[in-house]
Amino acid sequence: MKLKALFMEEPVDFEKRCRLRILVGKTAAVLGLLSVAAAWFYGNSGTVAGDSFIQEFYTWIGIGFMAGGAASVWKNRRYLKDEAALKKRRVEECDERNRLLGLRSWAYSGYAMFLLLYLGFLASGFFDRTVMYVLAAVLAAQAALLLVFRLALGRVM
Repeated sequence: MKLKALFMEEPVDFEKRCRLRILVGKTAAVLGLLSVAAAWFYGNSGTVAGDSFIQEFYTWIGIGFMAGGAASVWKNRRYLKDEAALKKRRVEECDERNRLLGLRSWAYSGYAMFLLLYLGFLASGFFDRTVMYVLAAVLAAQAALLLVFRLALGRVM
């Protein structure tokens, strides 16, 4: 039961979590490199002349992903090598108050985003129907995810 391991209050294997974060950081760096490569190929394809916005956008997004991934790898490797830093970070992350703050932050930001999407959906119908349709699709996807997670957590907890 993967869901029980994810959502139940079990002891956290912090070293395993750090190794997973290293893997995620490496994946983010590779995705960033792919974004930069795609931007480079797009700029050199010659199909769209003078459209540098897309090339710059994907280049900077890729650089951001590479930097964030490298920072995550560096930080988590430092935790695994330094026992004192690992112990301090484990206490910070596994503390009940910090976990509760994190969960409530996610919940409140999710509800606020749901409300903002709904308000944007209502207002955008007066200006641009394409934006309205996109916001309606995002709103429906978020509502579906909320329902799925509610059902999954209801079964596990």
